[in-house]
Order: sequence, then C-alpha cells, then structure tokens
Amino acid sequence: MTDDRSAMTSTRTKPRTAAQVVLLGRPQYFSFVMATGIVSLAMRLHHLRYVSAVLISIGLAGWTILLAANLTAAMWSRAAWMREFTDPHIACASLAFVAGTNVLGSWFALGHHDDVALAALGLGTVAWIVLGYAIAGAIVVTDTGTSRLRSVNALWFLWVVGCQSVAVNASLCAADSVRARTALTLLAVMAWSVGAASYAGVLILVVLRLLCHGVTPQELTPAYWITMGATAITVLAGSQIGRLTVASPGAAVHSFIGASSVVFWSFGSWLIPLLLAGGWWRHSGHRMPLRYEAGIWGIVFPLGMYSVASYDLGHATHITLIQDIGYDAAWIALTAWFIGTVGLVVSTSRWLRTGR
Repeated sequence: MTDDRSAMTSTRTKPRTAAQVVLLGRPQYFSFVMATGIVSLAMRLHHLRYVSAVLISIGLAGWTILLAANLTAAMWSRAAWMREFTDPHIACASLAFVAGTNVLGSWFALGHHDDVALAALGLGTVAWIVLGYAIAGAIVVTDTGTSRLRSVNALWFLWVVGCQSVAVNASLCAADSVRARTALTLLAVMAWSVGAASYAGVLILVVLRLLCHGVTPQELTPAYWITMGATAITVLAGSQIGRLTVASPGAAVHSFIGASSVVFWSFGSWLIPLLLAGGWWRHSGHRMPLRYEAGIWGIVFPLGMYSVASYDLGHATHITLIQDIGYDAAWIALTAWFIGTVGLVVSTSRWLRTGR
C-alpha cells in the first residue's frame, strides 16, 4: 500500500506530518480487503475453515483501519483527498470500498450471519449509489487538460466490480431471507444488469484508449487484471441469482443471466493468457523490476474471484471441468495473496524506517 508515496509524503528535506501519514489510507487500498476477502471465500471451497477465518479476520482489520484512515484523511486533508476522488485516472478506484465491503458481507452471508451481511449490503449499496453517480459526474465535469480518453484505464473496471459485488451479496442475503427476498432479488438483478452493461461500455473505452494512444510498460500495471476479475464476479453474481427461486423477479431473466454467465466466464478465461503475456512484455521485454506495489492486489482479487466464480458456475451448470478449474485455482490465489502480503509487510516496514 506504499506506492505513489511521493504524492502523499514529504520530501527528504521536510518532516512528514500526521496528515500525510494518514493519507496512506487512500480509497484504492481497499483492494487489499477485496483480495483478502475473496481468497478467504476460496479457502472455503477446500473446507479450510480455520484458514478462511484467519483471512477474513485480516480483511476485517484492514477494512476497519482503512476506513478510519480515509475518514481522517478526508477531514484533515480534504483538498488532497478530493483531488484524488475527482481525478479521472484513479477516481473509480474508490469503488474498491464498495467491493471490499460486500465481499466481507458475502462471507458472513454464507455463514448465515444475516445481520452482519445485511448491514454490509446496506452500507455497500449506499456507497455504490453515491460513489457511482459522484464519480461519473466528476469524470464528466473535470477538466483534465488532455483528452478524456487518455484517462481511461483498467481501474475503470472497478465500476463493474462494485455493481456485481452488490449483486453477489444481495443474492446471498435473499437466499436466507423470507420477508425481503423479493426486494433483495430485485436489487441483485438490477445491480447485475447495470454491471453487465457497464462492462461492455468500459471495455469499449479501454480498447479505444489502447488503440488510439497505445500503452507503455509503466502504464500496463497489474490493475489490468481487473479486466478479468470483473468478468469473474459477473459470473459469480449470475450463478447466485440463478439459484434463487423461480417465483421471484429473477425468473424473467433467469435464462439470459445463466447464458451470459457462461459467456463472461469464457471471455475471462480467454483474457488470462493475454494478461500473462502483457506481464511478460512489461517485466522481461522492458526490464521493469518486479517489486511490491499496491496494484498487486489487482492481480490477487481477480485470481481469487476466478476461482470462486468457476467453482460456483461449474456447480450450478453441472460442468465438472469448470468446477475443478475453480477448485485448483484457489491455491494459486492463496499463493498470490501470500506473496503480496510479504511484499506489503516488507515495503511498509522499510517506509516506516526510512520514509522511502
């Protein structure tokens, strides 16, 4: 979580202030919570409940710390915090809060802790609505001084992830609810629909940006893995909606969502070799050093989500191969989470000691 420190910390000639340290709690760092929460869910596939419990505890601790840091930063350094919130390059990263909150809520929904899950859903839905409209407005009215198309990057797919995280949590809550099942199912279907439509729109913008302006090794960050992660969470949301009773708002679009989930899973799977090739081009072809950056969680989350979504889709469609892929991919996600956590600890410790 210590990349881009130059924008938040003082130079060597100036002492760091408390407010600058607090600004380490930038909204995009909730991607750590997203990644930790989904890997915890992936471990449930292997019935490793203690490992899953440890991971979700870490995710909850991270969510609490980051929320406190962001609230403090918004009060102490409002101008700096708002500059990031209105920057088209990174504004959509704020939706990591929505996804992180709902991923944690989904864990509790699966454990039948309905009150916690519904509280997370309520907070996540309100944040999704407020941030979604606010960020869209900020992107439209903010003068970047350059073509807005150059501002488009893979972080914009967090818009999709935020929508589908609401759909997943709402679907899980609806499965255990009697009184609110219709309302929760309708919310899930609406969020899924907005997310699916948004994916098509963002994908077109990203492709246009790449075709018109190209991409440098520095710009091809790990965040581009969110392109695949957004398909995976769309698949998971779709398969969860498909499990809801046919006597619900989901009945009208049941077949469409089911078929679309297979399409999204296929496209997401196709993206993986492309993303691996991009990483090879960046680090081997252009000698970009392999080191910790906050964007690493943009790889861990898609891997974990792909695991859970594949397992769930395979189970729902009775396609054993897809289910097995999801089952095995959980170990890859856990390994990536461990590597990222080691890098986070080492990087943060170094920064606390040296300020660099």
